[in-house]
Amino acid sequence: MGLKEDFRKNGYVIIKNAFTKEEINNLRKICFEEFKKVNINGNFEINRQIFTESFIKNTELLDPLFNNNIITQVKKVLGDDYISFADFSLSNNLHSPIWHTDSQSLGFSTQYVYNSLYNIAKIGLYLQEDDQTYGGQLDIIPRSHLPTFLGVNSPISSKKRLGKVSKLQLLAISLRNKFLKKISVNVALGDLVLFHGLLVHRSSQPDWSKVKQIDRHGIKNPPLNKNKFMFQWEVSENNEFANYYATHQLSRNHEKFNEAAEIKLENLAESTKAIFKTHNVNFKTYLDLKIPIHNKLKSKDGTPIIFNN
Repeated sequence: MGLKEDFRKNGYVIIKNAFTKEEINNLRKICFEEFKKVNINGNFEINRQIFTESFIKNTELLDPLFNNNIITQVKKVLGDDYISFADFSLSNNLHSPIWHTDSQSLGFSTQYVYNSLYNIAKIGLYLQEDDQTYGGQLDIIPRSHLPTFLGVNSPISSKKRLGKVSKLQLLAISLRNKFLKKISVNVALGDLVLFHGLLVHRSSQPDWSKVKQIDRHGIKNPPLNKNKFMFQWEVSENNEFANYYATHQLSRNHEKFNEAAEIKLENLAESTKAIFKTHNVNFKTYLDLKIPIHNKLKSKDGTPIIFNN
């Protein structure tokens, strides 16, 4: 089975050997330095996330994410002209225990997100191996991004459910996900996880009985070599659904998305632009792909497009 088929079936694939261990160690050093800049007196408990606007200013963070191996493997899944959205994040010591999807604002109830061409995805790079005490990577529910045998097209039309999955079909998806096997994706250092935006996942969990917590998501003073750093960035197959997704994100009027929408390719560092040119990276902001919203908006197969806020 090829990467594309594996991604469609299970909702994720592993991109192997994207970085050497030496490169990972160097990225960890850069991450420590970056969070020192955004925290007072070196207190890492204050600001534990860096988003697109700040992220792209540091080429030591941004440029490595576009090496040839990563781009080649993503193309096998999403196509040669796949879109790399201007949506990046770096998190520090975040171990969310909540099972969720990264398209939760669209919800499981909208029909169009189950189209086989709806392939909005995240790439996750974890700068540490998983640890039974300290966690550090990702738990997932394979195949949770798919509809059940009941499908998503309701045989009974309803104005209240226009463009949405029926309540029965939604219940079937919810029940199915409870019984699907949950697994820990403990990839080797230097490997990445490419996962579908509808795939249910969470952070692999520390043994909270053995560590102190600063909050629901963070460990109090973890050892430096166990401190969790995670990169995430967003990619998509280049089709109509990338436009719908970008439009939806902007309709949420979220500060993080609005800031990222204003980024221009010409304002990026010369080293980044050179990498994009060499590898033919299709870099887009949400604003680049935004389309007008109206109540008769439909996908090519006739499904009404509903934007949940």
